[in-house]
Amino acid sequence: MMYQSKKTQKGNVGVSSISQAVADEQAVYMDENGCIDCNGCNCCFGCVGCVNCDDCDDCNRCTACIDCVGCNDCHKSISCINCIAGFPINSKGERE
Repeated sequence: MMYQSKKTQKGNVGVSSISQAVADEQAVYMDENGCIDCNGCNCCFGCVGCVNCDDCDDCNRCTACIDCVGCNDCHKSISCINCIAGFPINSKGERE
């Protein structure tokens, strides 16, 4: 059974297969660490609109990523830095 928290004021939703309390704690954690409109993320900081990510910082609209920083629109990426849709960006802000 999957448990889901109510959406917080910052738009975050916690998800857990363990208990409702764990889902609620996850939502509070996301709020306290500057995440907005995220769903089911763990140990992330300052992300916006991400889903099911772990240990990411300052990412936007990513899904199921792990240990990424400053990425946008990535999916199942691992340890990316400043990527767009899984591609690194150069100093001009363009995909490489």
